[in-house]
Amino acid sequence: MKRLKIFFLLTLLFSATYCAKAQNSKSRTIIHLTKSDFLKKVHNFETNKVWKYLGNKPSIIDFYADWCGPCRKLTPILSEFAVKHPEIIIYKVNVDEQPELADYFRASSIPLLVYIPVAGSPVQELGLVTESEIEQRASKLFNKSRK
Repeated sequence: MKRLKIFFLLTLLFSATYCAKAQNSKSRTIIHLTKSDFLKKVHNFETNKVWKYLGNKPSIIDFYADWCGPCRKLTPILSEFAVKHPEIIIYKVNVDEQPELADYFRASSIPLLVYIPVAGSPVQELGLVTESEIEQRASKLFNKSRK
């Protein structure tokens, strides 16, 4: 009976560990940007008036607000996209908490996606989009920037 309990506990522990690892491999963190993070990781617009991306991977910035219905619908779409494309950094900027970043990108309407290639200028896309549309835009912009 004691061996059965030990076997059961080991099986339970193994299952929990395996499920946690499987879940982690299917999820990828989307990074919430503050102004100070943006200045260090994306572009320091306070010292450099000419656009210069500071990252080494292409990125997409999602400008959103918690109260915005289309923004809430876009979040799982971006999460799924992030899992499929670890080579692209996904950032989120809450326009209510980071108004200076919203102003910098003239994000007066949301959701607003900003595609940032490693070389070249950012491209904006306004409104709720599908994963397929994000795939197409990212492929077009980011593959072109590598050539």
